Amino acid sequence: MAHTHLLVGTAGSGKTHTLQRLADRAAADPTATAWAIEPRRDSLTAVDRHADFDGAEQMLDQVLDLARRRTAACVAAGSTAHTPTEDQPRVLLLIDAADQLLRRRRVAEQLQELVVTGRDLAIETAVATRNLRLDVWPLGLRDRLLAGDLTVHGTPDRYTADLLRERIADGTATVLPHAVRSRTAAGANATGTVLARGRGGITNNNG
Repeated sequence: MAHTHLLVGTAGSGKTHTLQRLADRAAADPTATAWAIEPRRDSLTAVDRHADFDGAEQMLDQVLDLARRRTAACVAAGSTAHTPTEDQPRVLLLIDAADQLLRRRRVAEQLQELVVTGRDLAIETAVATRNLRLDVWPLGLRDRLLAGDLTVHGTPDRYTADLLRERIADGTATVLPHAVRSRTAAGANATGTVLARGRGGITNNNG
């Protein structure tokens, strides 16, 4: 997995299931920990820290504080990157329904800072959304996430479909068959599913 993972799809198309699989994978790794932000704290399990949308800013502040401490530790040690251990694990931050949450400007600013700084600090971010419209997404944040791992369970609006079509055409995404059944999009196979690959690698989902 790249240090960012963007999941795009309609309601009920499998985004939360994919987040859960990522959480389960982190739970099985002694050098990893999963933190989650979701609307009501009622979907994701196997996470070590959990916040609803009211607690989102506080959790993001905690992750950013950890990033700053790790940066300082790397500088002091003459290192360019943090190496995960059981005491200082890789952090996987899972965010569900981001298209609702990112309407809060402060949250969008926090997430953008985290996406920029997390790569070398063993802090990964997996974000699920129903759309990629600019009335919701800051352009820089959206494009940074699109450059990482990208899984598309379906396209909920024409704007998002057109944006993903461009990513497929310019070689930063790959269409694969045999994934989740959902609404069709440009380049979708007969099951109506697009599975895309960002520069970070391929993700294949069947849930």
